[in-house]
Amino acid sequence: DYGFSMQMIGTNCFITSVKPNSDAEAKGLKVGDKVLSVGGYVPRRENLWMVNYVIYSLIPQPSLNVTVAEPSGKERT
Repeated sequence: DYGFSMQMIGTNCFITSVKPNSDAEAKGLKVGDKVLSVGGYVPRRENLWMVNYVIYSLIPQPSLNVTVAEPSGKERT
């Protein structure tokens, strides 16, 4: 568990929840951030199932690089 959930809304992937007191919250992830990449994958409607499968089941990592764009457009990793 990485402390956040993401979901496709239209053609974009967004953070839909962040667990309180999680590393995701400590790193500044917020609900509404647009996910640009996660674990080196660009999430799209046709591959989000695969991204989730890889990062949660196939190759779970102790940490995960996530690049997001805030609603203001500022990007951060």
